[in-house]
Amino acid sequence: MPEAPPVVPRTPLAHHSYYKWLLHLEGISASSRLSQLFLTNSVVLLQQQPFIEYFYRSLRAWTHYVPFWNGSSPSGMGDVYGVVEALRRREAEQPETLQAIVRAAQGFATSEALRSDVPDD
Repeated sequence: MPEAPPVVPRTPLAHHSYYKWLLHLEGISASSRLSQLFLTNSVVLLQQQPFIEYFYRSLRAWTHYVPFWNGSSPSGMGDVYGVVEALRRREAEQPETLQAIVRAAQGFATSEALRSDVPDD
């Protein structure tokens, strides 16, 4: 695996939209951040994780997000580098496929993931 990534200050969620790709990493419980990341106009790379929110089972890899660090990957945790390389190639050759992932994620977030956050008035 390449050298350790640099440690940088925390980036406010409002600034996440400056980036093409965003990593969603597992923590000590399910993160409510995923639905917010889907609204940033960036492709979300989602780590396979044991903790899930109620809507995770409705998500589809390569439709709503790009999967990485899957247990079946022979390179283990280092597969994120290969995934980013593949995204760079895909962006150069078929940018519309990445735009479709972003659109599907945004649509999902606004119609499904945030449904419980919206009052029924």
